[in-house]
Amino acid sequence: MTNVLDRFPQGRLAAANEANWRAGFCSLMTDWPGGTVHREPGLIWHGSHVPHPLFNSVLWSRFTLREADAAIANVLDVFQARRVPLWWWLFPASAPYDLGQRLEAHGLAREDDLPGMAVDIADLPCNPPGPPGMTILRVADNAVGLAWTEAYASGAGSPDFVAAALGDIVTGDCHEEAALGWRHYVGWLDGGPAACASLFLGAGVAGLYNVATVPEARGQGIGSAMAIHALREARRLGYRIGVLQATPAGIPLYEHLGFACCCAYPQFRWNPAITGQESSAYLTNYEVNNDPREATPFEASGIPGLQRHHAD
Repeated sequence: MTNVLDRFPQGRLAAANEANWRAGFCSLMTDWPGGTVHREPGLIWHGSHVPHPLFNSVLWSRFTLREADAAIANVLDVFQARRVPLWWWLFPASAPYDLGQRLEAHGLAREDDLPGMAVDIADLPCNPPGPPGMTILRVADNAVGLAWTEAYASGAGSPDFVAAALGDIVTGDCHEEAALGWRHYVGWLDGGPAACASLFLGAGVAGLYNVATVPEARGQGIGSAMAIHALREARRLGYRIGVLQATPAGIPLYEHLGFACCCAYPQFRWNPAITGQESSAYLTNYEVNNDPREATPFEASGIPGLQRHHAD
């Protein structure tokens, strides 16, 4: 199989991977009542009241040497006020050159770098794997959206409150996804949801996200079947390149399908300064009392240094 890097410049693939990823997050969080996207020159972040960094992260940061530390502190003030953790992602164009070191000096911990991968969709296997009797449904109503949520919660091993919030976004997308660029899929086997996947069409490429298989259904090629199904749908719509960001466990699967690594994104995590008792009480209160459908938008108003900004 010919490597996609032999046909397309690695820098272009990396830029498309990053642009699709950022556009996808912004699309999700802009239209979800529980989240917001904040934009200003040199900075994009999204936030929510959900106490997990998947729903709170910096998607773009490019500062001057003089303003970098104050800008970092201002962002952390926003998320400290809401008592929610944060992921901060760095990209080739992030600045200044020592931004990663500055983040660590402000208390962020560097986690594993996230590999960005790409594939020429035409190179995907013609006969996708998967057990007999498996069907793949596109999320088009709330009932299938709930099945997607069930598959994601079990397959990704995420806390229930994370799956519930993400599932709420997915079921909302099913009514507007033609405009948003998102499509979501459920793999159905033996009368129940066995896997899930999502596709975001943006920045000229097809982004593959949220591929997960429930533990009892693994080892049958279901994850590969979900990925191929979604990307073939993108090919039918005129897209040639598929991109994704892989977890360490997912890299062998995607390499087997023909994906090649084109970049890596350093990932930093920050946790709010609260005691263990406060954290436990807050999380319990969130899980018991918060319905994502009734969440209020995350606001930056009232934070010193950010009064002039607004959430888009």
